[in-house]
Amino acid sequence: FPVTTYYFSVLLICTLVFGSIIGAYFTTAEYRIRFDKPLITKDCYCPECGHVLSGLHQIPVISWIALSGKCHYCGTKIPLRYPLIEFGFTCFFSRIRSFSAVCGSLP
Repeated sequence: FPVTTYYFSVLLICTLVFGSIIGAYFTTAEYRIRFDKPLITKDCYCPECGHVLSGLHQIPVISWIALSGKCHYCGTKIPLRYPLIEFGFTCFFSRIRSFSAVCGSLP
């Protein structure tokens, strides 16, 4: 079926969300591997104060901007590399998605 503007927009938004989630996972995995922590845990937490983060504080890139790059609970600065990696994955996935839509290889 033909790719409409609406269909393309919905797929692009889904791709952006998926890319940012994958980027967030990779930044978390990188941190946990570097400090010899388990990759899969029940909760995400601030490495400085240990406070468990709420769901709103775990939204890739957006929460970093909303919190001015600091932990909501203790104010510790969150390194810029985390949102940059998340944003990079978002751009990468959206680029693949738009390229495949233009070439017609994926719906």
